[in-house]
Amino acid sequence: DVKRGEIVGLVGESGSGKSTIGRALLGLIPSESGQVRVLDEDLLALKGSALKALRRRVGVIFQDPAASLNPRFPVGDVISEPLVVHKVGNSAEREARVHELLEAVQLPRSAYNRYPHELSGGQRQRVSIARALALRPDLLIADEPTSALDVSVQASVLAMFTELQREFGFACLFISHDL
Repeated sequence: DVKRGEIVGLVGESGSGKSTIGRALLGLIPSESGQVRVLDEDLLALKGSALKALRRRVGVIFQDPAASLNPRFPVGDVISEPLVVHKVGNSAEREARVHELLEAVQLPRSAYNRYPHELSGGQRQRVSIARALALRPDLLIADEPTSALDVSVQASVLAMFTELQREFGFACLFISHDL
């Protein structure tokens, strides 16, 4: 159980099934048996628009920001993509939300028109976090969000992440192999 405003760590060695649990909670892989409950909904019973509505309430940060960001999109489009997919706001409102998120993750406004390959690993992970927060999720699943970063950058990203969680109040499942 992960409650609103709480961060729960799921820690285990490589190959122990941590990321599999995260993917099952996102509905990216089917569950063979049992029950998968996300935000008081039986994920396995949902279809179509009900599943899309649930997915709107769940943000995800993947392990490798370089692989999870579309290299053909500038950062502004990467972050606004969930807003476009879920038809939230008009163009001006989406742009304002992206600038708000860039500030929240401590990136300069100039990052809006830059491409992911022009950013450092830590900056790309901040873009991933901003994108995950775009729809104001109730639950955030963070799958090894700092493992691709060097130790000094890990600390700053984790501090920023903790502050964002306090500010936005989302529930968070934080998956890691590193205590």
